[in-house]
Amino acid sequence: MGKLTEVAEAKSTKTGCRANCQMCPLKKQEIFDGSVRLLKARLVLGNLLLTVITLCAIAPMLSLTAVARTNLKSALQQAPGAPQCDVKGDTEISITCDYSPAPNGAAQIAGPRIAVNHASFFFDTGQDSHMKIGLTITNRGPDAISAARIVYIAIDGDGGKNYLRRPLPHVDLSKIAPEQTIAYSETLLSPAFPRGTYTIHLWIPSSEPSLKFDPAHNLLLNNIGVADSVTGLNTLATFTVLASSGHKKHPH
Repeated sequence: MGKLTEVAEAKSTKTGCRANCQMCPLKKQEIFDGSVRLLKARLVLGNLLLTVITLCAIAPMLSLTAVARTNLKSALQQAPGAPQCDVKGDTEISITCDYSPAPNGAAQIAGPRIAVNHASFFFDTGQDSHMKIGLTITNRGPDAISAARIVYIAIDGDGGKNYLRRPLPHVDLSKIAPEQTIAYSETLLSPAFPRGTYTIHLWIPSSEPSLKFDPAHNLLLNNIGVADSVTGLNTLATFTVLASSGHKKHPH
């Protein structure tokens, strides 16, 4: 009986070993799968950490770029340049313009330097109307104008054709002291405007009657893109009339 028992135990031990050996590959697969998951988790964590570090490094650069763009936009807006006009309406036209003063240069220019800061016009192109004009003017020089000059509003049509000339009696440039700014308003009769493109000027001729129509003696404003030394006129704005003028009515 003892031998039979030993034989049985031996068989049982061998059977158990076989069973255990059959389970070994499963345990190895589980260990391998766990290692792969751990490696993937480490890779994901590493990528997240790298993303955070990159964003922290780029954020100041993005902030500086935004500030640089803002500063550039502000500089462009503040930089002096050609007149900026807003023209609205088809028949009843409203025009508002802003102007930049001409740079002084290295040396102070002697004498008065008259510059227009702002201008506005409102009128009806379809009929005779009351044209409302607003002007803001500054003397940027160290002296005032010695002799009073009559200031005219001058509107020319296509090809420079003289269409309107009206004096502005309230605009007296000789009363603008150095570094002083004065706002003027005028209302005058304006004719109907036929279809075409028009340019609005300020004509400031010499106070000497013999020199009134000599462009070389006209007063030119101290602005960028305004004064025309050839014609002796100061260009303020342009507008276009698309429709033919209607029945003319004289305003009361």
